[in-house]
Amino acid sequence: MTSNCAECLNGRLRWARRLPVCTLLECVRTLMGQWFHDRRRDTLARTHVLTQTAATKVLKSVEEGQTMNVQQISATKFKVTHGMKHYMVDLVGRKCSCLVFNLDLMPCPHIAATISKANKHVYSYVWSFYTTENLRGMYSGEVMAIAHLDDWDVLLELSSRVVLTPHNPRQVGHPRTNRMSTGSQSTSRGRWCSIVCSHCQQTGHN
Repeated sequence: MTSNCAECLNGRLRWARRLPVCTLLECVRTLMGQWFHDRRRDTLARTHVLTQTAATKVLKSVEEGQTMNVQQISATKFKVTHGMKHYMVDLVGRKCSCLVFNLDLMPCPHIAATISKANKHVYSYVWSFYTTENLRGMYSGEVMAIAHLDDWDVLLELSSRVVLTPHNPRQVGHPRTNRMSTGSQSTSRGRWCSIVCSHCQQTGHN
């Protein structure tokens, strides 16, 4: 997931990577501010209790659960049969033997079928992290613009310091603009490919 976020941000700022560092940082701030504004506007307009992705997954689980057979074992435990497989569900402990609900904290088809059997509301078994209210809180912050240098309130002992530019001699040739590939991959015509040995055509040892 972290890699996908980095790839997305890298793609959006591809045109700005050749700019000076301060200008590049301002481009990042502007982009993040626009993203926060757009998502804040979308969440405020949404009236459903769950986010769009969570609501779609829960609806899919409910539809799949309608084809399953539920047998009540005790007041809180149920046996769900799907084809030739059996699953144990504990509504009070909020556990399912498939472990999907235990990890995602979102009703799997077996939990959804059991909730329907017990005449309970499926949304009450969804973690509050997936609610629209929580999503609004995530984008409630603001990405503020940086004030002009003349308006900065800098301490006297800091303003008297002179910061020189680093000694970084310019290298021969054009500055590198493409990202350096990892040790196990290289680029060929814009596509990723594995590095293989020129003798045995195998990977992992060159």
